[in-house]
Parts: sequence; structure tokens; C-alpha cells
Amino acid sequence: MKIIDNVSLKKYNSFNVDSTAKYFVEIENEEQLIELINTYNFASNKYFILGNGTNILFATDFYDGLVIKNNIKHTLNFEFVDNENIIITASSGIDYDILLKEYFKFLNKNNIKTFCGLENLSQIPATVGAAIVQNVGAYSVNQTNFFYKCNTINLLNSNKKSFNKNESCLEYRNSFFKQNPEYFITEVQYLVNTNNKNPILDYSDLTNAVFSNTEPKTIYDYVANIRKNKLPSHIEFHNCGSFFKNPVISENLFNAIIEDHPDIVSFKDNSGMVKLSAAHLIESCNLKGLRIRNVGVSSLHSLFIINYKNATSKEIIIFSEYVSQKVFDKYGIKLVPEVVIVK
Repeated sequence: MKIIDNVSLKKYNSFNVDSTAKYFVEIENEEQLIELINTYNFASNKYFILGNGTNILFATDFYDGLVIKNNIKHTLNFEFVDNENIIITASSGIDYDILLKEYFKFLNKNNIKTFCGLENLSQIPATVGAAIVQNVGAYSVNQTNFFYKCNTINLLNSNKKSFNKNESCLEYRNSFFKQNPEYFITEVQYLVNTNNKNPILDYSDLTNAVFSNTEPKTIYDYVANIRKNKLPSHIEFHNCGSFFKNPVISENLFNAIIEDHPDIVSFKDNSGMVKLSAAHLIESCNLKGLRIRNVGVSSLHSLFIINYKNATSKEIIIFSEYVSQKVFDKYGIKLVPEVVIVK
């Protein structure tokens, strides 16, 4: 474990924004993390835990603190806890897609056909730990479908604590850990019931799909193909996925909006609220494909903001605020970033 001064973060974020961290360290196990806690004063100094950097935007040219690159990847186990349930234990720095591919190997080896929802999260470019912090989801699935518990180390006092699903407060792109970043997730456990015989096909792109054979890996491959065709690659076009959250509003406000905008795209939320499609709101303002100098809205998917050519974080933030303001002017709805803006 070695803390390095003045490290460029350009290769550590998929927006490809050039920012420099005052201090930078890579952590490969829990022992190194404890050593870091004993070395760096977390109570008095800034810090940021970095996964794959695919959902963040460094807001300044210089981050006046410590960036911790989570490379804890030593554990990935699949175990039967009884005849019906599997526990998946994964280190927090493991790539999500690696977990999924090993999961399918385990299912095939043990001749298991079950649909817990993991298969819907095909090619999510996150680490396992970051997926919990952000409550990552896609295609009608999020972490609450299978999350069991996680283990953490408190950066302020090095205390270890486990959090179950209720304690983790997983909400739409939010969690206890997002609000309390001193809890460094080191390990995650998922609970998979082997009796889930029906795939989760609620999302519109999946509802009408025709599968020659319905296996978990079939769903994964189908979603991967959708993503390939509908979403811009963050490798080819520098982006951080969905820049904005889908707005969640009350039914009363929704009813008022549809009087003037009857074509608005919406989904009923389990809590009785109404979720609106941010992509549709942006498209309806004729912003899809818009480019202003180095930054633009993707022509493939309007929730994706692209850094086309060495844009600064300031340029990206100003452009995103322009998009948000256009939506607000038309609908009276404020778009909130899903991307974590690191200041």
C-alpha cells in the first residue's frame, strides 16, 4: 500500500476528464485498508472511493484529497446454504460482469435454471461494491432483488460492521452507503433462490421478445445485444451511462402535467408515485443528438452525455445544466444527475 502524490485521474474515469488527485492509493485487501486508516486522517481530510469510474464526473481540475482505488478482488464464491438457496460472496472490487459470468458457470455445472434477476444486469460496467452504493439496476431489476448483506470497514475508526438489506436502505440510485461514504464496502453477499422459474421480462424491450430457449444466459445475451445496439459504448464514446435519474413525482403532479403533455412516458412506482422517462423528456425538447463544441447528447440514447473531444468537467456540467433547464422550461420538472459529481 503506497500513497502517491498528484496522480492524473483521466484513465480512471470513463468520461475521460483530466483531473488530478492530490493523493491516490490502490487497495487490494482489508489489511491494506486498515493500514491506510492508520496512516491517513479521514476525519479531517477529503476522500473518495473509486470503483471503475463509470458513473462519476470529477468536477474540478484538482481533487484536494485522497482517491482510493478499490482493487479488492480476492473472493468470489458460490455456495448452497440449503436445497433451495445459493449464497454468492464477492469482493467489492470485482467487475460486475465477471461475477455474472462465473454465476452462469456455477448454474450450468449444477444444472440449475433459475431467474433471480442477475441475468438482466448484463454488461453493467460497475464493480460489485459500487453497484450496492448506487443500487444499480436495469431492465426492471435492481440490487434489492437478490442483495443479502455486505461487510464494511469504517474509515473513521476501522470498525467492521455488516449491513443487511433493510439496514442498507436501498432506494432508487441511492443507499445508506452513498449518504455515509465512511463505510467502505469490502464484500457483498447475494441470496439466490433456485426456484425462480419465471424470467423477469417486465421491461418493454423484453416483454415482446421471442426466445428459442429461456435460460438465464439467454436473457443475459439478449440484454447484452440490446445494450450494444441502443447504448453508446463508453470506450468508443466517452460517457458515464445515464447522466440523469428518471424523475419520480406524485400522482397529483403527474395528472396536472399530462393535461398539457398527454404523450409523456411514465411508469407506476411501487410506492404509489409515478416515474417519468428522463430520456423521453429530453427527446421531446429536441435535444437528442445536440452537440455544443466538445459535448453533446448521444444520438443513440438521450440520457447519455458524450465527451466528444477533450471536454473539461466544467463544459460537461454547463451542458448538463442546459439540458436540465430546457426540460424544466417545458415541463416544470428538474432533472437530477444520476452521475456522481465529485467536488
